[in-house]
Amino acid sequence: RERTKAPIVLSSATLATGGSFDYISETLGIRSLHQKQVGSPFDWGQQAWIYLPEMRLEDLALGVKCPKKRAECNREYARVATLYAKEFFRYTKGRAIWLFTARSDMHLVAELLKADSSFRNPHLMQGEMGMSETLNWFRNTPGAVLLGLASLWQGLDIQGEALSALVIHKIPFPPPSDLVHEARVARAGGGRHAFQQLSVPYAVIRMNQGFGRLIRTCYDRGVAMLLDPRLRGKHAAILDALPPAKRIERKHLRHVPWHLAAAGEPVVGDRAVAEGLRRLGARGVPDAEHRAYIARMVERLPLLPPGLWRAGEWLCNLYQNVSETIGGNAT
Repeated sequence: RERTKAPIVLSSATLATGGSFDYISETLGIRSLHQKQVGSPFDWGQQAWIYLPEMRLEDLALGVKCPKKRAECNREYARVATLYAKEFFRYTKGRAIWLFTARSDMHLVAELLKADSSFRNPHLMQGEMGMSETLNWFRNTPGAVLLGLASLWQGLDIQGEALSALVIHKIPFPPPSDLVHEARVARAGGGRHAFQQLSVPYAVIRMNQGFGRLIRTCYDRGVAMLLDPRLRGKHAAILDALPPAKRIERKHLRHVPWHLAAAGEPVVGDRAVAEGLRRLGARGVPDAEHRAYIARMVERLPLLPPGLWRAGEWLCNLYQNVSETIGGNAT
């Protein structure tokens, strides 16, 4: 400020919190600024889904102060989180990054996955290889799951279906080792007010940075599982600050493969879908069985992004009477 008169431009997808630049300007000591927010180029409601599992753990498991008790709670949290993640990865076919806020939590989960013979997805912890080798492994390994820490929450750009799923282990509040943050909290007088003014905006920015790894282009689709049960309770405001992705429940997980299917192709590994389309194309005229099948697919369309299942459009163009069978929903 003293040495230059040149203007400084700060541009990022995650500078604002709650529609305001107050947190970032106060943190950086900016006394005067011109600010502008622009809309996202992504259709978050169509491209991204958010799944909040009903983890039946009390908030005590995430906030106890006794070190011994906290370690026990963290182990139990990791065990339950791993059970939910295994189910989640079955629908996403892996292709996921699992983001952690603490190295100890990451190691707990890695140990559980390694000891579980039923978990077949190849997985790797950040730090086991160099970053370049790690990202190459993730991009080129089918069904891969990468466990990562702070540096993977931001700056990571993996486009396409290689990264189709995201797991956030806990809300990324400032770590206790962040002395600068602790000094700011002390200066603000500590207590609940300082937490809301400093820790919550910090977590909002980090959550948005982590969530942003999922959708990198207008053609990406992804599903994020947010494990922290506090997002459904006292910290729901942090969840509301994320981009307006579609919220789903456990019963909707079976539709995840359709959501993630690249370019509207039939679900990979779904033999019934592939065989149905093959028979339909071979016959030239859809019989009653195939019409019923198409009708069931169209019934699912409200749960899917418009136009995702382009096979439906192909069928309707090829067989005009299909439109009469399933009504105007075909478009």
